[in-house]
Amino acid sequence: MGGAQMSDVSMKSCAMLFQCINGSINFGITRTQISSRCCSTDLCNSQNIPVLNNSNPNGRRCFTCNSQDCAATLDCLGEEDRCITTKVEVGNKKMDMKGCASKSVCIGGAAAQMGGSMTGDLNCCEGNLCNYSKSIEVSLFLLVTLAVSIVLLQ
Repeated sequence: MGGAQMSDVSMKSCAMLFQCINGSINFGITRTQISSRCCSTDLCNSQNIPVLNNSNPNGRRCFTCNSQDCAATLDCLGEEDRCITTKVEVGNKKMDMKGCASKSVCIGGAAAQMGGSMTGDLNCCEGNLCNYSKSIEVSLFLLVTLAVSIVLLQ
């Protein structure tokens, strides 16, 4: 959180294949990395998993939310190759969250891995700034309409 590691949790258990995730989810204010290894024989999970440390910007950009709106942008890190939109429940309040995520988070069981605070679906998309909000889409539409009108009136 804020560039500082808040916790490091190591767990060993039985899991379904879709829960085997190696990647991260980055909302700007907080970034969670999940590194797992799955195996298919009895007691095969005795080894520790190496920690993911790739935190270099990769050129992808996504929208993120702050306390006012979801119009800020975020530089994605490491293998975060998707933009994400979801709702998070904090206490009794639901709030929209946007940011970057790895492909495996989008197709895997990430909501279960995140401690159950996410509600609803994780919506992932490919492409820079593809997780735009409707208000930005409307503003862009109005700007383009205004520009076309000016050109036609001249």
